[in-house]
Amino acid sequence: MVMKRVRKYIVMLVLLYSMSGHGQRYIKFSHVFHPTKMEALYEGYFQLQLIPNKLPNQEVDSIRFSKQPSEYKNIEGMLYARWNIEDIVIGEPITTDTYVKIYHYDLALAKKKSSPDIDSMAYELYTKDEKHYQTWRRKIKRQAKKLRDTSRLATVENIFDFVKGHLAYKIFENQNRSAILAFDQKEGDCTEYSELMIALCRSLKIPARIVSGYTLGKTSSPGFHDWVEVYFDDLGWVPFDPTFADHESSTTFENMQNVYIYSNDSRTMNKWVNWYRGNQNRTFEYHVNCWVSNLQYIKYRKARILYDKNELIESEKLFDEMILETPIYSSYHRYKGMIRARKGDFETAQKNLQFAMKIAYAEEDKRLCFYALGNYYAMINRKEMAVSHIAKSIDLGFKNYNAMKSDIDLINIKDSPEFNALLDKIKPD
Repeated sequence: MVMKRVRKYIVMLVLLYSMSGHGQRYIKFSHVFHPTKMEALYEGYFQLQLIPNKLPNQEVDSIRFSKQPSEYKNIEGMLYARWNIEDIVIGEPITTDTYVKIYHYDLALAKKKSSPDIDSMAYELYTKDEKHYQTWRRKIKRQAKKLRDTSRLATVENIFDFVKGHLAYKIFENQNRSAILAFDQKEGDCTEYSELMIALCRSLKIPARIVSGYTLGKTSSPGFHDWVEVYFDDLGWVPFDPTFADHESSTTFENMQNVYIYSNDSRTMNKWVNWYRGNQNRTFEYHVNCWVSNLQYIKYRKARILYDKNELIESEKLFDEMILETPIYSSYHRYKGMIRARKGDFETAQKNLQFAMKIAYAEEDKRLCFYALGNYYAMINRKEMAVSHIAKSIDLGFKNYNAMKSDIDLINIKDSPEFNALLDKIKPD
């Protein structure tokens, strides 16, 4: 995951005023900086990279600050707002609200574009080897040659499909990995998926670069994300997301959802904010949330009510729509998994629930995923696994005694002494 440390330091609130998966979306995107230890500020200031304006896929309408920056800095073509230490007050948050329009763009749309954006530096800058790609490695070269096809487009599609099939998704917090490590270990998060695709492209002298930014949606954690852009002479730069494509059907080689905010085309975004002297000197209070518009919340609430009434067909339709709009949101995949389980499709149910657990960053999401997996195992009559997962949910703070007691999905284990001991554990006094 890109920015594996920065998430500890920034509150990001995302308000989506348009929930369309395609076309244009209008976003209010907020960073909230909570200073708590002035002495930990590196080099006497706090700085934040501002969301870039006038890109092919996005346009910043306005930026509003609760406290005006002390100055602005242009670093390697990126604009930063900087607050000097004398302008920062302990306990007084600094909020940056960015209003930005984002536009849907993918390979399918690039093919319809009448005139591509030509980048004269694409081959010089984005076919060279770099530390985290290691295109000189024999394994990378050998695999890339196997994927070479009669056209660049066909070759890139082969590489895209290979990365999806070769890697299993696993989050690596605070680890600086590489394409060759992902290739050897066959696992990684969005950074590794992107780096491996780029390494294979560059090995064949196809310009490719990593894109760092955010993905939108109602998540329990900011959607820091990496994806890939590949340069075609007749199409210009085209985005691809092998990570999302490996986990949800709405993202393919040709099609991507309109959920991306671009920030940087560098491997890391460590210049978004200045670094600090170790974790013991945190400069911010840690809290993270994202919100979507009321329209999606209403849809989510309706889908849950239908699920509780066991009206599974209509409930699943709504959750499918929301997954299409917001692919990486644990609750949607959790409910989707339980719907499939209630319908008897246990294989798909397990995949949905396991993916929901993988993307569950917040403790509450993990707690509910453990409980849902407990339901799943109870439904397939694996009592020991069911009790074990429910116990983990309780250990993480699950306390809804009435819901657990009346849960129809737990019928197979309700005579279990171990289950009833867990029920007694959360029974109100």
